[in-house]
Amino acid sequence: MVLERSPAFQSSALAGSAAVALRVPDHAVPLALIRAFGQPITGTSANRSGQPAPRTADEVVEQLDGDIDVVIDGGPCPLGVESTVVDLRSGVPRILREGAIRRQELESAAGLPFDLAEE
Repeated sequence: MVLERSPAFQSSALAGSAAVALRVPDHAVPLALIRAFGQPITGTSANRSGQPAPRTADEVVEQLDGDIDVVIDGGPCPLGVESTVVDLRSGVPRILREGAIRRQELESAAGLPFDLAEE
């Protein structure tokens, strides 16, 4: 979910952006880390901009080698596809990237239409 960032929220992962993207993990490893830290975790995606999303820890290392200190291997991506990204900054939700959760599922759950960003 992409939202307007509160000025009170600061993170170097934002790179000065006025928006923040929130991920809602459905995997035991990030959920355990969040519980252990007792607060949300900030970070970037595990891929370079414009590059395909890695589906395994080895693919993360291959793409980001030299720019990361640690990779926690929680197994391969269970769905094998990227996350769906929805921009909620305007009146109509806009799908920036259709991934694991399809447009029809979002519209059914929300009870309203979603725009689809031009590729």
